[in-house]
Amino acid sequence: ILVALLLLVSIKSFSQQLVKYSIDKDVSINLPDNSVLTDTLGQKMIKGNISGINVIFLRALEKDKKTIIESKADLIDFYTGFQKGYAQSVNGKIVKSKIIDKDNLKASLFECKTKMNNLHLSINGLVVFLNNYAYTVQFFNVGAGTADYEAQKKNHISFFTIS
Repeated sequence: ILVALLLLVSIKSFSQQLVKYSIDKDVSINLPDNSVLTDTLGQKMIKGNISGINVIFLRALEKDKKTIIESKADLIDFYTGFQKGYAQSVNGKIVKSKIIDKDNLKASLFECKTKMNNLHLSINGLVVFLNNYAYTVQFFNVGAGTADYEAQKKNHISFFTIS
């Protein structure tokens, strides 16, 4: 009984309260209440960890240009360019990519493989282009089991809302 009580207290003390973080008036995500928000030169970022999964929520302005999206082809070209730039920035390679519907917008869901500090790493990302900003949610598995990681990733994508 003592072991069960200690286990219950430990689980409660390590549980995380999710709160809604807004990066803009129309874009938000639920992350643990101890997540860190930074705002540097128009780029807003929130970093959190839940169940062994690092989550980064980012808003980046398309610098020095106004991106015009007039068709689905333009949007796919933007997402392809975004993914290429992302892969380059982490010295990686995009291995999966698909267009999905997210809150009545087309979004890009992708997986990038890279190597950091001699570790092979798979980074999953979701990017949505809205009002000349690229909003991304990135997932790094740093200790969760594969099934838990997939469930948490799917859960966080559902927590990412655009109104």
